Amino acid sequence: MNKLKELWTMIHRLKSLHGPMIVAIFLGLLGHLSALMIPVLGVVLITQPFHPVYLVLLIGSGVFRGVYRYGEQLMNHYIAFHVLADIRVSVFEKLRELAPAKLEGKDQGDIIALATGDIELIEVFYAHTLSPLVIAFLFNSLVIIALAMIDFKIGLVSLVTHLLLSVFIPMYFGNLNKNLGLKYRNHLGQFNSLLLEGIHNYQGFRQFSGLEARKEKLNTLSIANTKIQERVKQSYGISMVLTDLIIYLSLIVVLVLGFQQSRAFAMVILVIHISSFGPSLALGNLSLDLNQTIGSIMRINDLLQEDPMIYDNTDGVCLDYKDLNVSDVTFSYEETRVLDEISLKVEQGQIIGIMGESGSGKSTLAKLLMRFWDVDDGFIAMNDINIKEIETQSLRKNQRYMTQSTNLFTGTIFENITMFQDGFTQEMVENAAHQAAVHDFIEGLEYGYQTKIEEMGENVSSGEKQRLALARMFLSKSPLLILDEPTSNLDSLSEAMILKSLHENKDGRSIVIISHRQSTMRIADCVYKMENGNLNELQDL
Repeated sequence: MNKLKELWTMIHRLKSLHGPMIVAIFLGLLGHLSALMIPVLGVVLITQPFHPVYLVLLIGSGVFRGVYRYGEQLMNHYIAFHVLADIRVSVFEKLRELAPAKLEGKDQGDIIALATGDIELIEVFYAHTLSPLVIAFLFNSLVIIALAMIDFKIGLVSLVTHLLLSVFIPMYFGNLNKNLGLKYRNHLGQFNSLLLEGIHNYQGFRQFSGLEARKEKLNTLSIANTKIQERVKQSYGISMVLTDLIIYLSLIVVLVLGFQQSRAFAMVILVIHISSFGPSLALGNLSLDLNQTIGSIMRINDLLQEDPMIYDNTDGVCLDYKDLNVSDVTFSYEETRVLDEISLKVEQGQIIGIMGESGSGKSTLAKLLMRFWDVDDGFIAMNDINIKEIETQSLRKNQRYMTQSTNLFTGTIFENITMFQDGFTQEMVENAAHQAAVHDFIEGLEYGYQTKIEEMGENVSSGEKQRLALARMFLSKSPLLILDEPTSNLDSLSEAMILKSLHENKDGRSIVIISHRQSTMRIADCVYKMENGNLNELQDL
């Protein structure tokens, strides 16, 4: 029932594609009827006096069978590719909706597997399952009714045979392996995560002799998935033996019943009965492969049905930032209290420093200021307006957040500083790079600002990454900057240059600097210390 519920949600995605689906079913039905007519007309030509009409019908059935088959597949894949495009958009929008609160801690490899492999597997459902299921039901119903009208006993044998082949055998083996598809896809997601970590941290694993341990984990998951595939193949083999046995027994029964009337009658009935197995066998074979597809559908539906922790405010207040007020804020991760009734006031043009040990709650406060999460108690306000009541786009426009880990993207240095946004001139970008003390480094590269950044910024050092991220901040016109450990990867000289530039170029902006370095706090107008979830102002460093 759960599988049927999951499949039903995917059927609802057809939306405006009912027309192509009906065309696909109609063409598929005509194709199978044409295929049925080929052997029937062949027997008629052999057993009956020659007539050119039979020959013309035989040739026409063969030609139109190909035309109908092509049309059916064209419509099915038209439907599949349109729905898959819609699912990709839905998955991307859901990931954006869940980020960052509900995506922190999730395996990147598993998300990649879901957004790529799982979506591609759904093509099997839309292109090779949905309309073939309806076509098989209609075609087999017509054949069974026709045979029953000719001879009730033969029609009954055909009915029982098709029920066994297309319903009972697929259901039995589908239930036998019902959880294997989901298990396989989950294992594959874990495998991708481990592989991705191994690629990005290869030097670390190699340095600390961790390659063998990582290889062993990958091998364990690979063996587990191989065993799942072996179980599916074993089921497939047993089902094929049972299918062949049922078909052979039904052929014998139909042949015996047909010979009771005449040899020619027996031949025609036997050919009709044999030719009707195509759709049933296709569905029977497909059902074993559908376990993975249904597993993918379940994973995607679970994601799409997940509720975000924070909903965007689309009709809230729009404002121009003046000041920030944190009042008696309490926040917990599940059962662990991280912030305990902290308060903070940030005036326009003021630089506030927040110090503290790792894990003291500094970064948590930054994420609450960005409204990545909502506070448990108290409130955070801009211009005395609770940030929950501010339109999300307006909130994001008024603030910029530099995280501890700097992310660079595949593209040029110019594009990475501008974050692929239009409206920035070369002069503006170079000025921001000067302020971040990274212009000389960029100019020293062969292609300057048009130098390509490799995947994950592998061709840039951690310090250079951090300065490029700071250049983004300087380029931004947002009136509130939140900088989390902005100088952690910089030497003392570079740190001094950037802090001096921050102070001289703040242009009335409020800046919140989070750091464990005392040297970083030199430019702060006021310094606070985060300790055990409490925030206290320091009189002197």
